[in-house]
Amino acid sequence: MFGSDLDDVKYPHPSQAVWPKLVADRLGAKCINVAKIAGGNHAILRRTIVTLYDLIENQKVDPKDILLLVQFSYWERAELFNKEFQWCGSDFPYVTTKFRVDSLIHNSRQILEIVKSWVVATDLSQIYLSSLQSVVMLHLWADKLGVRAYSAFTEDVPQFDLPEYATVGDNKIGLSDWDNIHSNVSSEFFDLHDVGNLKCYKLTQTDRQFDTQSAIMNTMLNSYKDRLLTFGAYTNWIDFCKGNNFSYKKRLWEQGDDHFRPVDKIKKLVTGERMGNGHWGEDAHSSAADIIYEQVKSK
Repeated sequence: MFGSDLDDVKYPHPSQAVWPKLVADRLGAKCINVAKIAGGNHAILRRTIVTLYDLIENQKVDPKDILLLVQFSYWERAELFNKEFQWCGSDFPYVTTKFRVDSLIHNSRQILEIVKSWVVATDLSQIYLSSLQSVVMLHLWADKLGVRAYSAFTEDVPQFDLPEYATVGDNKIGLSDWDNIHSNVSSEFFDLHDVGNLKCYKLTQTDRQFDTQSAIMNTMLNSYKDRLLTFGAYTNWIDFCKGNNFSYKKRLWEQGDDHFRPVDKIKKLVTGERMGNGHWGEDAHSSAADIIYEQVKSK
């Protein structure tokens, strides 16, 4: 939670008014905020692992003294590992947003290749699965290190189009060991059908599952239900902010932000003021801090 539209933010430093900082203040703890504007869940996992390693191995902080609070990002956000990209800032060699094309790149062919890579890499189902893996992996890492970790979500997984059936084997030519394993596990989550010579399961999206692997990821995630934070009656940040009609930040971007989102990409209001990233105001963060603090304290 970077707080890119809050009044005090000065890139690259996150706002001091975001709810994680407010919760840390109430706990009497130091807040280390490694959020990144427009970063996806893989970026959150990667940056968190590096930070935990530094705290535990280099700074010799006792893992029992670390409280990890994470608000996972929008599910459709992804990033690329691209060695040809000339500059990726502090996250090199990761490109964390497809809107970031540095002025150092003048070769139109290279830009085209980057755009093509994004098109290939951004199938939504694969991105959602990567996000699920990032959430589960973060909790597994925290468990391994002995760090208390709690997570919240920015939004629920959106719906997307799927084929009706997925094939797990061909009855006519026989089932391999993999087909049998896949069929057995798939039957725990989906209804299996014989369609012609094919053994198929009917795809349904319920909660965060849309194939056998995602169903397993979702089952693992549900085992961490006692680690999941909610915003009162709301399961995610967006619904919480909209449902409570908190102030919506519509203001000029801070100095430096135009580097990451060209000015002509930012919508203008009728007043001529450019619209921010859609983040909610200090009142939303203050209210969220009250709710999260009580949950963390009770856990």
